[in-house]
Amino acid sequence: MVKAAKKGFATAKPYGDSRRYDFIVDTGRRLWRVQVKSSSKLCKGAYHVSANRHSSGRTMAYRASEIDLVIAYVVPEDSWFVIPVKAFAPRKSLRLYPKSDARGTMYGRFREAWGLMR
Repeated sequence: MVKAAKKGFATAKPYGDSRRYDFIVDTGRRLWRVQVKSSSKLCKGAYHVSANRHSSGRTMAYRASEIDLVIAYVVPEDSWFVIPVKAFAPRKSLRLYPKSDARGTMYGRFREAWGLMR
């Protein structure tokens, strides 16, 4: 929420823990439901980010009816990825590659893509 606020967005947190999203970004034109994830361990050249939720003991992929975006923070790279759910659904995990790795094209375009919400 702090990073989004520093980027000039209004943010709000839903009361309680009853929603699939962590917070809301208000751009003045629309509200974005955001789920926040992070990763800090490099494994086989990529940072793994879970893009799923748990329900009745099962792992479920996020759906566009539940969230609009996953904002993933890659700690060692100090990089943020702003990824629309439609770009990865029905996947349950994301592999984010370091800046220097050319294979990062699948989600590389979403690195620091805060403008998607403008």
